Amino acid sequence: MLVSWWLHDPCSVPDPATADQADAETPTQAEAQAAALLMSANLYASVAEFRERLGLPVGENDFMLDRALQSASRWIDRTLGRRFFTTAAPETRYFTACNAYWYLETGDLLSVTTLATDANGDGVYETTWTVTTDYWLGPRNAPLDNEPYTCINKNWTTGRYTFPAWQDAVQITGQFGYCTLANVPAQIRELCMLVAESTTGAGGGGDLAIPGVQSYKIGTELSVTMGNTTLPSSTALIVDQFRRGGFVT
Repeated sequence: MLVSWWLHDPCSVPDPATADQADAETPTQAEAQAAALLMSANLYASVAEFRERLGLPVGENDFMLDRALQSASRWIDRTLGRRFFTTAAPETRYFTACNAYWYLETGDLLSVTTLATDANGDGVYETTWTVTTDYWLGPRNAPLDNEPYTCINKNWTTGRYTFPAWQDAVQITGQFGYCTLANVPAQIRELCMLVAESTTGAGGGGDLAIPGVQSYKIGTELSVTMGNTTLPSSTALIVDQFRRGGFVT
């Protein structure tokens, strides 16, 4: 190993006392970096709390736990029709005002950076609205109830513009989602772990199973029996509480 080190940096003189220590640390650091890269983002429960819930040792099954939580989190997004995180940078989305020039439904919205409209349908958003002067986010009391805004209202008193009738005539840049990832409701964290338990077969606190597989046998021939994944009845209450219409992508 001293030779390879010297070839890598011929200007350095290898120290036998530190070379072996550096070589011993390198695989561990590389493995840690690789594991970090493989871990998923926007999980509604942490691997640590899920591991503790299942009574599993630290590190041994973290990759599978991460994948189970990732699947459960994205299942929640689709089933509830909303997401419980925001993107790091503001998103730009386009909307059509339906049946009202003074009111716009936006889906889950936390904040608006810019709101602009296309006045003549040419695809250019030349009219920039000013918050409070031209519009406000609604319902106004949503933050007090720990809920997102879901619409934009024209200010009837000082508002200078109306929402055009053209398709996708409203351009909004801001933060979209029910909440930030740091503020995921406790019920959603619980739902995420319940779904993850069901999809991994880990609900009993034992070893992780193959998702969707009821039993398997490895001998001279591989035999697999597929089973039905059934969620606990308690999940229905949480789903009903947080479900919304179509998921916004």
